[in-house]
Amino acid sequence: MNSFDLIRVLCNTSPKAYALITGATVTGTMLAYSFEEGTIVVVEAQGLPATGCGLGVHGLHIHEGSSCSGTPENPFGNAGGHYSTTNCPHPYHTGDLPPLFSEDGQAWMAVYISKFTPEQIVGRTIIIHGNVDDFTTQPSGNSGPMIACGVFISYVSYMLLFCCYFNETAVQLLCREKIQSDIHQIFSGENLIVAFE
Repeated sequence: MNSFDLIRVLCNTSPKAYALITGATVTGTMLAYSFEEGTIVVVEAQGLPATGCGLGVHGLHIHEGSSCSGTPENPFGNAGGHYSTTNCPHPYHTGDLPPLFSEDGQAWMAVYISKFTPEQIVGRTIIIHGNVDDFTTQPSGNSGPMIACGVFISYVSYMLLFCCYFNETAVQLLCREKIQSDIHQIFSGENLIVAFE
């Protein structure tokens, strides 16, 4: 693995999983690209609060739940605990990611993780926490409240929803060109693009 291989994946392939991240003040996305035996994770977020010295450092974890719902006191409580396929403690859970660093509420990060594939996180949630992850306290590094959440869907599903929602000629053409090969792989080569015409 080298940096140029990672850049080629980001430039020349589509992500396999996608999450739209939302919170009271936070918006963003997380993309998951297949690479070797793992995943290249790309996260961007806006509206993050400062945690100290005018900057923000936020715990970032994939959770086992499939919903960003909850109660008024814990709006993302149904996201569940950290996604883990082992009995290891935090910060060794499968879904434990490096912290998200922000300035002026803006953050962008890309990292390669070999602990999961994009397909393994579809249907799970990504959580941005309000505080710094201390990488010690159990079970979640004393990362504070969940301030933003997103549910992972397959990228093909996202593109299909996008095309159906906008239903415009230019978007239909984009969808045909961008996801036709992915759709053919998933549906055994059937020509399902007809649905967009």
